[in-house]
Amino acid sequence: MLLTKKDAAKRRGIAPRTVDRLVRDGELEAVEFYGRRKYPEASVEACYNRHLVRSSAREIRPGVVYKPGMKLV
Repeated sequence: MLLTKKDAAKRRGIAPRTVDRLVRDGELEAVEFYGRRKYPEASVEACYNRHLVRSSAREIRPGVVYKPGMKLV
């Protein structure tokens, strides 16, 4: 499915200008039909997943890593 710039931006919670910037930087693919740009849904999702920040561990203080269920005092 092809998305408009407005739809692509709304789906990811970013500004439409950011969509242009991602295309310019080669992060997001765009298809042009008769002067209108469309953005493949898969490309928008892939770009989002590449920029997704995943936390692996949270340090409480240097050397001490929080683990779920750990009692904090």
